[in-house]
Amino acid sequence: MGIWSTKAVFNCRRKTRGELIRLSAAVTGIELSYAAETAFVSPLLLQIGVQHQRMTLVWALSPMIGFFVTPILGSLSDRCRSPYGRRRPFVALLAIGVFLGLLLVPNGADMGHAMGDFYPSKDLPRTNKSAPLTDADVDAKYPHPWGVLFTVLGTVLLDFDADACQSPARAYLLDVTVPGEEDIKAD
Repeated sequence: MGIWSTKAVFNCRRKTRGELIRLSAAVTGIELSYAAETAFVSPLLLQIGVQHQRMTLVWALSPMIGFFVTPILGSLSDRCRSPYGRRRPFVALLAIGVFLGLLLVPNGADMGHAMGDFYPSKDLPRTNKSAPLTDADVDAKYPHPWGVLFTVLGTVLLDFDADACQSPARAYLLDVTVPGEEDIKAD
C-alpha cells in the first residue's frame, strides 16, 4: 500500500518495530533540528553583530508567534479532509519550514553579503595577515541588516515550525497506532 495508505487500512493491525521506527522518524528530525538550532544560532547571530540584549528578542519571536498560530493550526489539522490524511499535510508543510530555516540560518550572512552588506574580510584585500583581530571580530563591527534579517527569519522559521510540527506529528503517531503500541518495550 505504501506510505500514503489510508488510516483505516494502516490502523487495523499492530505495527512492526521497523514501522514504528519509521513513524517516529518525524519526531527524530524535529529533535535533530533543535540540536542544530541550539548549537549554531547564537554564535551566528553574534558573528553578524547582533548584541546579546537583542538575541533575547530573537529567541522570543517564535514562541510569541506560536502562542497565537499553533492552536489555529491544531484546529485546522483536526478538521482537515485531505486525501493524505488529517496530519500529514501539516507535518509536510511545517517540515518544509524547518528545512528552509535550516538553510537560512547558516547562509543568512552570505545572502546578506549578496544583497549588499559590507564584510571587510570579504570585500577588502588582505594587507596584514597577522592582525590581532579575527575576521569575525572585524566583520561584527559593521552593520549587516540583510544578514541579520535572513538569519533571524531562518531562526524564527526553524524554531516556530519545529515547535508547531510536534503536535501534528505526535497526533499522527497516535492516529495510526493501535492502543498500547506506544508502550512497547525493547526485547
